[in-house]
Amino acid sequence: MPAAFVYLHMQYRIIVTLALCALVTSCTGEFLTIHTLRKLQKGIDKQEAMNLLPAEVRGVNSFSDNGRPYTVVIYDLQTSESKSTEQRYYGKVKVTTHHTNYLYLLFQDNKLRYWGMMQDYEKSEDPEMRLLASKVRATTPNN
Repeated sequence: MPAAFVYLHMQYRIIVTLALCALVTSCTGEFLTIHTLRKLQKGIDKQEAMNLLPAEVRGVNSFSDNGRPYTVVIYDLQTSESKSTEQRYYGKVKVTTHHTNYLYLLFQDNKLRYWGMMQDYEKSEDPEMRLLASKVRATTPNN
């Protein structure tokens, strides 16, 4: 084989490999999983919490209650996953569907106070979180 052909073939393989890596890494981090939440600890600062969560933020909103300022950061949390096979015009394909719910991180004085889905706030053992649930819910992004 000519050396130029071998060189071009290797460049093609490198480009394809880099493109596949970019595709794979761009698909990760879309939403959080329960396993990701294990990294969170009450009292860590807002920037540290957001650095621990490798997903796109869906929304950031603020409110105050009894003169105390709160910030809510919202993510997509994967709550389940289903797999199926679908018939397409070019054949059968395996499809994975990720079911998500909003995850609300509540910060008070720039420290993580509470985190969970809306029903976690509404049924919390902490009476303050139950009272704040409606204000946290009001921060939900419009789809």
